[in-house]
Formats: sequence, structure tokens, C-alpha cells
Amino acid sequence: MDKRFLFLILIAAMLLVGTVNADTTDTFYPTVDGYTDRSSANSTYSAIRNNDGTSVAIGDAVASSTYLFTATTTGTNLFALCRVTIFSFNVSSLPDNAIISSASFYATVASEAHTLGSPSYGITGGVLGSNTTIVKEDHDGGLDVAYSDTYISQATIVGANKTWPLNAAGISAIDKTGFIVIYLRDSWDWPDDAFGGTWAANKATRIGPYFVDDGTTGRRPRLEITYTLPDTEPPASITNLTYDNATCEQITFDWDNPTDEDFNGTEYWWNDVKGTNFTAESGSWILFGGLTGGTEYTFSTRTFDTTGNANATFVNMSAIPSVCGAAPVANFTADNTSVCIGDPIWFNDTSEYTPVGANDDYFEWDFGDGNTTAGYRVDGYNAPTYNYSFAGNKTVILTVTNKYGSDNETKVDYIEVIDCSITAYFTSNVTCQIGVPVDVLFESSCDQSVYKNSWQPGDGMLIEDVQNLTYTYDVAGAYTVTHVCTPPPPGDAASYIMNITIGPEGTVCEDDCGGPGDCTITNSYGEEPNYLIVGATVGILFGMVMFRRNGKE
Repeated sequence: MDKRFLFLILIAAMLLVGTVNADTTDTFYPTVDGYTDRSSANSTYSAIRNNDGTSVAIGDAVASSTYLFTATTTGTNLFALCRVTIFSFNVSSLPDNAIISSASFYATVASEAHTLGSPSYGITGGVLGSNTTIVKEDHDGGLDVAYSDTYISQATIVGANKTWPLNAAGISAIDKTGFIVIYLRDSWDWPDDAFGGTWAANKATRIGPYFVDDGTTGRRPRLEITYTLPDTEPPASITNLTYDNATCEQITFDWDNPTDEDFNGTEYWWNDVKGTNFTAESGSWILFGGLTGGTEYTFSTRTFDTTGNANATFVNMSAIPSVCGAAPVANFTADNTSVCIGDPIWFNDTSEYTPVGANDDYFEWDFGDGNTTAGYRVDGYNAPTYNYSFAGNKTVILTVTNKYGSDNETKVDYIEVIDCSITAYFTSNVTCQIGVPVDVLFESSCDQSVYKNSWQPGDGMLIEDVQNLTYTYDVAGAYTVTHVCTPPPPGDAASYIMNITIGPEGTVCEDDCGGPGDCTITNSYGEEPNYLIVGATVGILFGMVMFRRNGKE
């Protein structure tokens, strides 16, 4: 499979599950390490192991470390020296809220001997008189609690960096505000608590790990702790909170839960009284009954996740159930209060104390143009659609009746109906004129107090917001004059076009040029000059008039 495709799949998966706190691994080196000795010419195994030491060595680069020895003069089954290796780690730099998932102790062994036998080696806890030093009394401070389930054979230990993963007891012993103490012990010491080798005089069994003062970092004993920090990001809030006042005594709230993977539920308060939490599986709605009509109730919520993080933002909604048995208080709205003739308007009942029932609420509408309609909610009369047939301001009246009474709402001049089917028409006092400059008056039927006027005199200019335009032409020519009349929304603009001709000196208008047919301008030689206008034709909505140019420039 294409590695890029795999990468995209990984990114998509991360987006689905959200942000995940990454593991962090911290490495700790001993605050103090070393060993205690207990030496005696002839001691039983129990005596040489389970008493105070006789000497201490701290911070050696290499230790002969965990060690059991018999001298040439030692009596049979007696011992001359027992050495215990101790490591103390200050782990107080760990975050207090760190969640430790794993930890391992590492040691590199420089030397070994096993002429008394070959025990395996493990680690246990320990208690020191001081976590920052080692004293003789720490010789028997090892606890009979294994910190790792791993025991390493002496025969394979030399020259290698050995690992003891901490078990549950070892991990729980990590004091994030202080220390953890580790004793490196052979299996005779723990868990056997008895010498299990082959006794002989002048023999030894030992391993020699490097200590922290060793100059080579890779050989220094260390404790690696892997942890995560707890999720502190709360889930998103609920969305689309709505309510339904189904009866005068009940309110049902409904919402959408967030999509966070760790979303675990929703807390709620009803009029500031804490309710039972909703879990992610228990739904996203609740019905409250036994309410008092006309009283305001407030529903408050916030979400929480699987780690207990609660969203600090409350989502609240207040609702007032209707008063049982009350007469309506009429009111209504319209989706549009300014329309063209023939456009539909949707009216909607917003009266209080309705509906009582599908056949209990009766609606009578007077649309202000002489037309009315009436009927029950079940037939849709609470929200009729209506089309007006002529322009003007319309006063609308709604009368609502239920079994408890009746009320009406009158909205004067509530609907403005506009005649959007306008035409743009204008006249001109000149259609053919000899000589320049000349002032031409254009008079429009488009009322500037209602509509917006704009003019294009035909020479590239645009003039707006003038109903009747007086315009000066300084250059002879044939001009197409365009007038646009624009009504208020939602009406559409209309256009009207007229052509005029301004002849140069020495020419004459052959006819009135005010009606259909050719209008010819000639000079003193009876020749047509530069301009010929074909009619004085006008048109609605971008009508067109053609001009023809003949003769010499």
C-alpha cells in the first residue's frame, strides 16, 4: 500500500478520535548509589545477610556490588562477606498528575563470578535511613517486595545493559514528590531467603554493575519512567437545545450531544436544583411534568467526559408553559411586509395560549383588501398564504378564538403592496435640431419620489436621481438616449430608448422627425451630411433604433 495513503489514513483516524495526550518518558540517574558490606570470619547466611553492615562504599565508578564470599579460613557452610547494592532515585520532578504507565531499571554489569553457584538477579524495594546517602544500617533495608517480575541469569549478564521492567508494586512505589529506592539482590537473598549454591572455601558469587559516577553515560544505572498527563480538555457543549410545550403542564427539552469520543454525559439543573446526570447512552431529551402554567422554568446543562472534566460553559434555556384554560392573546407575523402585486405572503399565528387543541383554535383573517378567510388549526388556518391583487398599504386583522375566549390583533398598514409592473416612458422637446450647443429637455413619467431615475444621453455620460433632465449637446451627431426607471424592491427595472439628431450648421431637417419614417438632414448642395436617423422610434425594455452614417466626414 502507498505510504502516502497510509499517512492519510492515520491523519483521518487522529481527527476522528480527537487529541490524545502523548506518552512522555523521563530518565533518572541515582541521587546516590553504592553498597554496604557485612564481613565476619564465620557467619551463617542468615546472620551475614540480615544484620547491619560493617562498612559502606558510595559513588564508586565500578562496584564489586552484590557479592557473597567465603575465605580460606571460613568454616563449612559459613560465610566471610556479604555485599548489598543500593540505588536511590529522586523522582520528584515528575508532574503530580502524571499517570505512570511503565518504568524500567537499567544496569550494565562489568564483571561476574559464580564459583559458589549461579543465582538469578532481581530488584526489590528498600528503605534507607536517608534517601540521599547510604549507611551501614541500610544493609538489611531491602524489602521483601519484588519491584520487577524479571530475574536475570548470572551466566548471561556480563557486559550487557540489563533491563528490569517494574511491576505494579514497583510502579506504585514511585513517589512523585520524593524517591524510589531499589536493591539489586540475588535470588538466594530474595525470594529464597537461603543459600542455594554449592559451598566451598575461598569462593565467590557476584555481579559488578557500573555506578552513576562512571564516565560513560550509556553504562550508568538509570530509571526510565513513562507516563501521560491526564486529559484536562472538557467535551464540547450540547447543541440545538429546543423545547416543546406540549400541554399547559409539561415541557420537553431536546438537544444534540457533542461528538467528542470521550464524551460521557450531561449534568442538568432544573430551576437551579441539580438533577440526575444523563449518560452518553441515556438519551438527549427530558420531560418535566406537573408544571404551573404561566410560570418561567429554566433548564441548565453542561457536559462532562470520561475523566471527569466538565465544560465550564452552561447551556441554558427558559420556557413558560401556557396557562391552562386561558383565552388566547392574538398576535401574528408575516414573512414579508413589502411585496409586489401577486407575490405570496405567508402569515403565521404567534398568539399566546394556543394551541389548545387541533379543533379548539379558530382563526379568522381579514387581509385588508375586502377578502377574509377562516378555519381551524387542523386545516392550516393558523398559517395561511395570501396573494394581493392591487397595490397599496393593507391593514391586517387576526381574530383567534378557543374554548376559553377570543381576542384580535390589528396591524395598521402592515403590508405594503407595490405595483412592480412599471414602464419607463419619456418625451423630448427636440428630436432633430440644427446647430450646437442645444439644450434638450427630457421629461419622464417615472416619479422620482417613488422610483429611481437614471439617464444615458448617448454620449457616454450617466446621470442619476433626476426625473426630468435638461441636457446640453455641444457636438452634432445622432444620439441614442436611454432612460431606466427602477422601483423599490422587489420590483424590476424598466427601460425606454429614444433617438435624437443634432445637425451641423448648414444642414436642415427635411421633416419633423417626430414620427415614424426616415428623417433626412441635407446641406446646401442637396447632399446628405454625416447623419441619417431612421425614425424617432421608441422602445420599452431596451428597444433598439439604428443609425446610418453616409457622406463624407
